Amino acid sequence: MNADTVTLAVGTFRSSKQAENAVNDLRRGGFRDDQIAVVSQEEDSLTGEVLAVLVGLGLSHPEAGFYQDACDAGRTLVVVEAENRYRAAQLVLERNGSCDPYSDGEGGPEDAGPLLVGMPLPLKPGRN
Repeated sequence: MNADTVTLAVGTFRSSKQAENAVNDLRRGGFRDDQIAVVSQEEDSLTGEVLAVLVGLGLSHPEAGFYQDACDAGRTLVVVEAENRYRAAQLVLERNGSCDPYSDGEGGPEDAGPLLVGMPLPLKPGRN
């Protein structure tokens, strides 16, 4: 598997009913129960650890922070280990009303721009 391949699809839902519908659609779409996790304040003590768990699973700190904030605000998270079916899982989540950091419109993570590594290029004469 390519290390750059996105395999974790996450959606936030305003209601547990939306999340339940998404889970049912994921199952109908061939995703197994061991690939799907639901996190909500009503049922889990894990909600305070969402940030650490999602970073550990490979999400960036800003993305995981978005999901931690959503969980803290009472939203239900559905997390799917989609393997090579990421886009299919994401479409199911979106079709059922999920929000993610890039489509939510409610202030997702700040984009710090590209991360540059190495020595900076010298400025051309006359440029500061």
